[in-house]
Amino acid sequence: MSKMLQVRAMSGQVLWGPQELDPLMSLEELKQQLARSMAVDSVELLWEDALLPTDGTLSNVLGRCECLVELTLVLRAEELRPQIPPGLYISELNNHRLSRWTLAPATTPTATVVLGGLGRGQQLGQLAGPRGICGEGAIYVAEQQKVSCWYPQSKGFCIPGDIFLGTKTLPFLEPSGLCVHDGWLYVADSKTHMVSRWMLKDASVGQLVAGGQGPGDALEQLNRPTAVAVDAAGRVYVSDFGNDRVVRWPGQGRSPWVEVVAGGRGEGDGLEQLAGPVALALQETKGKSADTVAIVVCEMGNQRITQWWPGQTRCELLVGGPGTCPELEGPQGVALDEDGSIWVTEKSGNRVTRWRPGNSHGEVMAGGKGRGDNLDQLNGPLGILLVKKNTSAGRGAAELDVEKGLLPESSRYVGEDFVCVI
Repeated sequence: MSKMLQVRAMSGQVLWGPQELDPLMSLEELKQQLARSMAVDSVELLWEDALLPTDGTLSNVLGRCECLVELTLVLRAEELRPQIPPGLYISELNNHRLSRWTLAPATTPTATVVLGGLGRGQQLGQLAGPRGICGEGAIYVAEQQKVSCWYPQSKGFCIPGDIFLGTKTLPFLEPSGLCVHDGWLYVADSKTHMVSRWMLKDASVGQLVAGGQGPGDALEQLNRPTAVAVDAAGRVYVSDFGNDRVVRWPGQGRSPWVEVVAGGRGEGDGLEQLAGPVALALQETKGKSADTVAIVVCEMGNQRITQWWPGQTRCELLVGGPGTCPELEGPQGVALDEDGSIWVTEKSGNRVTRWRPGNSHGEVMAGGKGRGDNLDQLNGPLGILLVKKNTSAGRGAAELDVEKGLLPESSRYVGEDFVCVI
């Protein structure tokens, strides 16, 4: 039986093959072919977690393999070209993948799988129940008991960065919501009932930001926090799902008072209430005052998107709501576009819709073809990230232009000694 050769990225994409193996092909010739296809000067190859030698033929080195031979590509630091291509990025809980869709309406929208899609797991190219995502020089994905960091490349595949695993005192049980601010990754964990932050330059350094007092409805407590955002002044906003409220915690070194800024009047569908606030986004105007920040809340229980203005106890209904037509179907994530459009991930509808200002009907921008794992389908969409321009990270990194209503500017850089397996 002839042998087949295939080369993968760590993020799961097949970069080369499967192709019938030429046993007389030298390893150096294979590396040169792959380097040309990747538009880089050189590559290395991993097999069974070890670098392949530079001499010999494929038959000499891989002779004992049967049927399909699968290798992993390695790029060295000088070959890294991190770039987040424009698009709509969606984390799919049940497909265990991160998919990218076009930002423009399409008759039949289809996706490119950026990460995962190889079943649930911790192995090469796999994700495990991805939930929240954010982008700031890299793409961060909340998974089962960890947050993974990935650097997309211009060729469409990704290289892994640090893995945030928490600590004994600040464990990750179900990290759900993410955002990046001023060199820190903020993580809302719905099972530990706390929000922590982690230094981007050292994934082992973490601090408690909010909660951590066990589940409860006191101001210093959280109950299943699902999303987190930070404003330009460093104040931390948390969707307190189990308490049907959004709370604002002061930034480092500020007033110790915690405030309820949306809901907090029991579960309900009144304009002064919330029901299952699962995600949020911030709409900021110029200035450092918290009074310039409006909060857009995605309510799973009320099937609606609401906006809460500073100092007001009643909200403005933006999208959906009980009894409306067309309804949202299990809204789970929300993002704000620079033109005022609202993007919503709908888990039950397995779609993402865009709602333009003044329009009573939304446009399906991703999915909407039933539940499934085809490239025109979604299965359990949760997190959402809008990238409007080609953006890069690394030495001399450009500012990331991400329109998701959450993140002030900050950057992530790839170190000079960075060597990655992709």
